[in-house]
Amino acid sequence: MGNASPGGKQQKGEGGHLPDCVAGTGWSEEDASLFERLLSHWQVGEGELQPADDVPSLTVAGRTKFEDQVSVVRWRGDLLVLKRCQPPSALYQELAVWFRLRPHTRVVGFRGVVPGSAAVLTDYMPLGTLETFVLSPDAPPPGSPAWLRQGVSLLLDVARAMAHLHAEGFVWRDCAARNVLLCHEGGHDRLLRGKITDFGFARRMDADGRVVVPAQTRNLPIRIGAPESLASDDAEYSAKSDVWSFGVLIYSLFARKRPYGDLAPAEVVQGVIAGSLSLNADDLVLHTSPPADSGKKTDKKTTSAPTKEKKKKMDRKRASGLRSTFEACQRRRPQDRPTMTDVILALSHHHHQLASPPSPQQG
Repeated sequence: MGNASPGGKQQKGEGGHLPDCVAGTGWSEEDASLFERLLSHWQVGEGELQPADDVPSLTVAGRTKFEDQVSVVRWRGDLLVLKRCQPPSALYQELAVWFRLRPHTRVVGFRGVVPGSAAVLTDYMPLGTLETFVLSPDAPPPGSPAWLRQGVSLLLDVARAMAHLHAEGFVWRDCAARNVLLCHEGGHDRLLRGKITDFGFARRMDADGRVVVPAQTRNLPIRIGAPESLASDDAEYSAKSDVWSFGVLIYSLFARKRPYGDLAPAEVVQGVIAGSLSLNADDLVLHTSPPADSGKKTDKKTTSAPTKEKKKKMDRKRASGLRSTFEACQRRRPQDRPTMTDVILALSHHHHQLASPPSPQQG
């Protein structure tokens, strides 16, 4: 087993020791030969790729604030996303996840690796990121029934993908709207569907279900970090820290605000650790306010007052359920937070309520 040369060829390690390109990925020396075989199997030559200049750059998905170089390419007739890992050594950390992770309908498909470019190839998602969609004029108005249905549906997609990651033994550590890609999959509800991507920060959990990272080597998004992950000493990550980040995702979708506003990263870290800073559930826009009475005559065919009152009560009930899920994800103690399976059950209930009109007995 060995290091990727500029030409993408692998050089064997010496003396049976774990090669540099596998060290730190969580693969044992016994697994090193398997890693090499997988790398060879998934390898794509740079010369096999053609640029897709006709694809608008604004639809390129997955670009992060860490400036991974992302582009759209063609390979064997398919449009794919090419992500160059920075630094190049990060390629093998990401491959350590892709090679172990079983496929899932809510995870973007892995298509190959280009060692010479320190890049991975994944399926192209033409509708871009959830982060971009939320801020676009195409998104339904905040608090509208259409946005509640769409938002909860997308959250459910992400939750199912994260539960899959956790079941496979990984912590994502990068649950953010920029890493959720959108597509149309048909269906009578015409809703957008989401898939998660970008596993550069994902790590395999130890036997206790944790990932411990020395503070000096931590280089992760601050605003989605749980208190235990922002600690000044060794930072601890687990499935429960991912759940906290999922709560921040709920906030991003339904408050449509930057978490913690314009506070500097150091202020966010200090406040979250101390417990003096938190995301306000009152910022979540979970139902629309009724229009003010204009004084005009109402049409006799408009909804009767009792029916309107029932609808308002049902809207408040639905809003309360999603708010409770957000608050549960944001509990300070990891052991007090729900599992992703619990979150899926709660969101499935919300989704069913939003898809069903209120019955005469409800309210």
